[in-house]
Amino acid sequence: MKAKRIMCLLLAILMVMGTVTWLITLIASADTVTDNNTTNNSTTNSTATESVSKADTTIDYTLEKVYIGRTNAKNDAFCYEKGSSTKTAYQIRSGYYADFDLIVALGFETEEKATQFAQSNDESVMKIAIDSGSFTVDEGAESTFEVTKVKSVEKNVEISIDINRVRYGGEGDTLGFTLYSNTYTSAHSIDISQCVPYKAPVSSGSDDDDDDEPDIPSATPYVIVSSYNYGGGNVTAGQEFTLNLTIKNTSKLSVGNMTVTVSTPEAFTLVNSSNTVYIESLGAGKTLTHSVRMMARASANPEPAVVGVNFDYQYVADGNRNNVERAEQIAIPVSQPDRFQVEDLILPDQLWVGEEYDLEVKYANKGRSAVYNLSAALQGEGLAEANQSEMVGNVESGKSGTIDFFLMTDMPGTLSGNVVVTYEDVNMNEKTITLPYSIEVMGMDEPVFEDPMAGIVYNEDGSYYGPDGILYGPDGMPMEENASGGWQTYAIIGGCVLAAVIAAVVISKKRKAARLLAELEEDNNEDI
Repeated sequence: MKAKRIMCLLLAILMVMGTVTWLITLIASADTVTDNNTTNNSTTNSTATESVSKADTTIDYTLEKVYIGRTNAKNDAFCYEKGSSTKTAYQIRSGYYADFDLIVALGFETEEKATQFAQSNDESVMKIAIDSGSFTVDEGAESTFEVTKVKSVEKNVEISIDINRVRYGGEGDTLGFTLYSNTYTSAHSIDISQCVPYKAPVSSGSDDDDDDEPDIPSATPYVIVSSYNYGGGNVTAGQEFTLNLTIKNTSKLSVGNMTVTVSTPEAFTLVNSSNTVYIESLGAGKTLTHSVRMMARASANPEPAVVGVNFDYQYVADGNRNNVERAEQIAIPVSQPDRFQVEDLILPDQLWVGEEYDLEVKYANKGRSAVYNLSAALQGEGLAEANQSEMVGNVESGKSGTIDFFLMTDMPGTLSGNVVVTYEDVNMNEKTITLPYSIEVMGMDEPVFEDPMAGIVYNEDGSYYGPDGILYGPDGMPMEENASGGWQTYAIIGGCVLAAVIAAVVISKKRKAARLLAELEEDNNEDI
């Protein structure tokens, strides 16, 4: 009996020492989280680095606040708050919910690129998907995650993120999510030092101790999509692509009898592929790759399409076989083909010195996506007004319009140059359309040449009358009858003479009748 009491006393002392050691470890762990990012809170997986390397030079993370709780994180207490003088000893344990307020900082080569990114990917268009890591979204948990602010600070863009009510599964210590918009996608993975992975209790072998230890079941193993790729950038509507999924068993237990089902949104359709694959077994910590061939429909809207990945598998723990069903989502941005068009220029045959011609550049966006920062400039030497340009801005799908310039010069000769139209497509790629022009400019003192063929009348036999009225033969030589005037000439002269004679006779008769009428009136007056 005395030996048993001594044994209990020793166990109690060991438990007290273990508790003190645990508290010291927690406080030290909490103190390592500083106002700026530590190495634990600034790591990125390979997918994030690869997906943003086209535009960004650095990625940094800052944790503002972290809350935890059994059912509602903010109703319990925070385990870290930026700027707080006291770092609490709270930790995130298996099954607990957590809320995160954090900032993702993207570094750019220039301030201009940072400003442009912030304007094109503000908080109204930037979205978040929780698709990897140690935290999951429980059905019915009313989880929320959103981008609250996007602002540019010199060469950086700071993206403020609010993630609420995600559950820690007890395996690993990473928070994984994907940022995406119509023009941008990047995957991120942040180490959370407050996580405490679940460890199964170890029996001391004492019958008395076994009665006091709670019966805690083993943690549920989680199978996740640890990374994915589809070729990078945006998927163009009407084109095929391959979605490669990397599936990982994050737990220390093997899973098996698993099916992975990929559900396609309305924007996608499968191409010679099945949406379901069967996996007999996947060991602890192991990964595998599954590929699905898809095609973006030609009618797909230019926006991110969400692909669902559903897991159904079993595992054996504590002498029982258990079933698990999980669902994840992947965001793939879709863009429509660029169908922005500019019509050919309509030019006059010639211009006079000092004459002004209104030149219209007609454009139309026939695609389903908007084009951005449309502008045009008139180039050429000798223009009365050089450096003509116009900024139109963004042109929505189905819109059209005109850009007006005027051509005028003070110098005769050939006036030539180009109209240069520039714009950015939905992927922010700058494109240029060049329209050349060339017009002859006439001086005011230049003679106007008459048409040498004017006044020529051809006959059926090939002869013709020239502008001089002479009849020429098919060989171009004057014909003989025209040398003496020809019968046509005599006919014309005779007609003129006859007309003159007739006119003279008519006039003579009228004068005679008038004279007789006057004499008759004179006789009548005398009789009276």
